[in-house]
Amino acid sequence: MLRHLVRTIDPRGLEDLFAQLDSLIYDFVRHLRGHEPKEAHDSDIIALPVRNGGLGIPLFHETAQQTYNLCSKLSKKLLLSLGYSSPDQEPPDDPHDPGDPDPPTTIQELASSTTKQYLGRLASSTNLFEKRVLLENSSFLGRRWLSILPTTKTLIIADTELEYGLQTRFLIGTTTHNLQDLQNHQSSQNPSLTCLKCTNQVKTSLNHEDTCRAASRGWIKRHN
Repeated sequence: MLRHLVRTIDPRGLEDLFAQLDSLIYDFVRHLRGHEPKEAHDSDIIALPVRNGGLGIPLFHETAQQTYNLCSKLSKKLLLSLGYSSPDQEPPDDPHDPGDPDPPTTIQELASSTTKQYLGRLASSTNLFEKRVLLENSSFLGRRWLSILPTTKTLIIADTELEYGLQTRFLIGTTTHNLQDLQNHQSSQNPSLTCLKCTNQVKTSLNHEDTCRAASRGWIKRHN
């Protein structure tokens, strides 16, 4: 519903409401993940598409004007092609991106452009280990749980599992070491990373989720 509104309603004069809406969404997500401390990259992860490791909830305050301008131009072009008249007034240029030499011409191109902006900001604010976690979150298995509807008892996700999944997706509990510390860890094979499930230090070069004794085994299933 909100995605449709920003395409049809001129957001000029509504910036404070869109900012408030983004804040309410952020507060609710923080409630679901356990009220962990705020991080600088939280908003980018919320807006990042699920296939890229985020939640896929757009930042309305940041994208509303661009979305409305683009949809207005596309609607006018379609009306003219069908023989209908439309107002001659063009929507104003986006003040956040003046003089774009290659502006997006479709909603898909606009989404791709904003996704690149989010990824660029995340690349500059995360270390190497956090980038690896983000890459794992964008994998098929890493994002599959977000698309499962709890229509049966076997598909229901417990509150603790949801909280842990969101914390992992927001890079909470990952290492805070800088890149040099991580390189030293890789060279010495003496990591100081702590598993959130078994609370033990990760002491193997293999994926710890495959060897952690506290992790649930997806390949074990009751059968007749």
